Amino acid sequence: MRQVSKYFSIVFLLTTLLSIAQSQQSNSVDITIDRGSVFLKGKFYVAAGESIFPTVILLHGFPGNETDVLGIGDKLSKSGINALTFNYAGSYQSQGATSLENNQKDIDAAFDFIRQPDNIRKFKIDTTCIYLGGWCHGGGMALAYAASHPEVTTVFSIAGNDLGEFMRTYAGNSEFQKIVDQMFGDMIVSPAAVRFDKGGLPKEMAETGIEKMNPIFDLKKNAPQLAKKDILL
Repeated sequence: MRQVSKYFSIVFLLTTLLSIAQSQQSNSVDITIDRGSVFLKGKFYVAAGESIFPTVILLHGFPGNETDVLGIGDKLSKSGINALTFNYAGSYQSQGATSLENNQKDIDAAFDFIRQPDNIRKFKIDTTCIYLGGWCHGGGMALAYAASHPEVTTVFSIAGNDLGEFMRTYAGNSEFQKIVDQMFGDMIVSPAAVRFDKGGLPKEMAETGIEKMNPIFDLKKNAPQLAKKDILL
């Protein structure tokens, strides 16, 4: 019975992601997520109705934007599913500094936000139906988080980045290095105003040694931890 229920959940999520609801207006509110001494800014797309609703933590690509993720949060809320998005620490109006490890802490804080009793009541959250997913960088972060958190049983990744493969390519391809270094340098002066933590840049990770990178960021290494989960790619 549990397997049938899990299968239904992920199929329901898939069909909702692919649908375009026309009947209701988007209803998003600004939120602040407390990650200890770091405050993250985000949006909560609120499902309309009197019931309790499934809720999706929806992760941006990097560095993302200050609103939605590919319009998915808006579509989910119109279809009876709450969606929470946020800016990673060290980007836009979120405090702190960004790195792969800090991104994982950001996701922790988003789960804490959803589980707070006041927010459960305010946003009518069905705590038995909480899902995690994202696109590009966010898709890779979602899979990495799921690999190290057994309680996350359903996850989706849209064009997710395999960070292990990304870093292997970066370390072995000088032309790719130039492109990536320029891209990350541009992020610092972009509207996102990204502030990288020490060791958070690809160049710094390569200098430290990619073999020392946490294996949860490498899909090849964390595949055994993901094998028993419901995954939508």
